[in-house]
Amino acid sequence: MGNSILKPSTVQMLREFRENRHKPFRRNMSVRVAQRTSANNCRKKRHNLAARPHLKLVGEDGNAFSIIGRAIKVAKRENWSAERIKQFRDEAMAGDYDNVLATCEKWFKCD
Repeated sequence: MGNSILKPSTVQMLREFRENRHKPFRRNMSVRVAQRTSANNCRKKRHNLAARPHLKLVGEDGNAFSIIGRAIKVAKRENWSAERIKQFRDEAMAGDYDNVLATCEKWFKCD
């Protein structure tokens, strides 16, 4: 039972793993944070360039909730913030069907 079939380097690696498993994994953390920040900045720039994304209304389902759902899907694809999407949704649902269309015209380029 005292003889181990594992190589000494493997045994050492397992021992180090057991000793360090409670410690958080921090390798290359600063690189990942920098990449994430850079990606967020790119999204913000893209969002600012596409202030009014294209929303197709012609030939689609005319139900008010369907229109709002498609608009929200386009907004998410354009990386709108959750707060901005909520503002659009609340404004669109504040009135009748004509208000939904007017709000979509205000926030999107519609055809």
